[in-house]
Amino acid sequence: SEIRYADGNRIIRQWLGPRCSGLAIVPQRLYFGVGSDEPSGLPEHELVDNSSPRLPAADTRLRCCLDLADRLSSRVHGLSAEPMPVANTGFNLHRQTRICLGQDARVPAGEKVGVQLMRHGFLRVPGRFGVVICAQKTEARAVIAYQAFLQTAFERCGVKTTVRVISYEKLRSVANEGRLAKRHDQAILIAVDGKKGLPLKPEAASLLDLLAQHGVSFRLFSTDNKALRWASLDQAGSLVSAAGGVPYDLDLPWPQPDNAPFLLGIDLGHPAVGRETWVVMSLLDWRGILIQSWRARQERDETVKPATLASGLQWAKAAMAKYSTTGRGVLVLRDGRLQVHEDYATYRSLLGTDTTLVEVSKRQNPEMYVSGKVLSPVSAGTVCALEGSTTPFFAPVSPRRPNDLSHVFKVHMLPDWDGLNLGLDKVIDILNGLSYAPALG
Repeated sequence: SEIRYADGNRIIRQWLGPRCSGLAIVPQRLYFGVGSDEPSGLPEHELVDNSSPRLPAADTRLRCCLDLADRLSSRVHGLSAEPMPVANTGFNLHRQTRICLGQDARVPAGEKVGVQLMRHGFLRVPGRFGVVICAQKTEARAVIAYQAFLQTAFERCGVKTTVRVISYEKLRSVANEGRLAKRHDQAILIAVDGKKGLPLKPEAASLLDLLAQHGVSFRLFSTDNKALRWASLDQAGSLVSAAGGVPYDLDLPWPQPDNAPFLLGIDLGHPAVGRETWVVMSLLDWRGILIQSWRARQERDETVKPATLASGLQWAKAAMAKYSTTGRGVLVLRDGRLQVHEDYATYRSLLGTDTTLVEVSKRQNPEMYVSGKVLSPVSAGTVCALEGSTTPFFAPVSPRRPNDLSHVFKVHMLPDWDGLNLGLDKVIDILNGLSYAPALG
């Protein structure tokens, strides 16, 4: 059926700090359901799969925002049509970080990691590394194709390995016998049906629960993915990590590299279907390598329940103590803003170590662009703050496609939250580099 959509703008109240806020005008595309004049609430990827209509040029989308601001200024007293002046700008901050690969290669962050992996290879690969694809239908066309794509991807990165395919039933039997947990050099890859955001089928969901109960690391891929060839290149490094290897790590610009802190990311996930929220924590070492993840279900909510937060932070404390006996401290990256029952003292007390706490908002932020004859999005590693605000914005990576705009992040940290004495400028440097971590980038 014909896709109906409209490109326009959205006005967002933008929180900039205590007693400081403003308005942001951002481009937005709306899709409409068949036979309906109301915008659809479904995500774009569920409505148009991999064939979304081409976006207008970046210059066109940005000028539409400025035109709307101009029209509003003539109707709203005190509203200026001019963009907010910025201060404390910085450029190419990500280049302070080095990506460390095989053959002792070190390249600046921002280089295409896939190209560098094919050139230098992975940093560390388990001696008997192998990949096991587990599928409900082992002869499915997508499964056989992805097996071949992965084999080729590893060969291009200089890794000799075997990619096997087994059934759900076989993996379930092996897991129940306790034999899976003993093979730390094998990466388990589960084939699932359906699009991103949709519930898993019961057969797949029960298998994943079984693997989690046995403490078995695994990865997923969708047989409905229309770009499996490219997905294999991206997922090859993740599979090396799942088997206990390291595809590459980061030399981040820590002020004291020999005593750099752990990194703890905290996020909430809201499944498209259901009444539950997932609270997820990811613990990384100071080189951006994932140590362990933790998750918990709670009643659907935009906030982390106090009991859930306490449980997760106690898990992180134990995991850090097991990984390193040195009191390194921890840099906590809290997605979104702290809620009423969250405060720095709670984090510091439950983690039991020096802590720096940072709020990172990755959505609904203003556009950052370069003015001129043609308006263009900023490039990777650009940071700025609005005059009079202590809340900086940064774009860690450059737009992926010609008509895309920058993905802008907002960061907020009170001075009292900086138990590691990093300073906000250094935190921004770290976050720019961390965007290229194999576990997060």
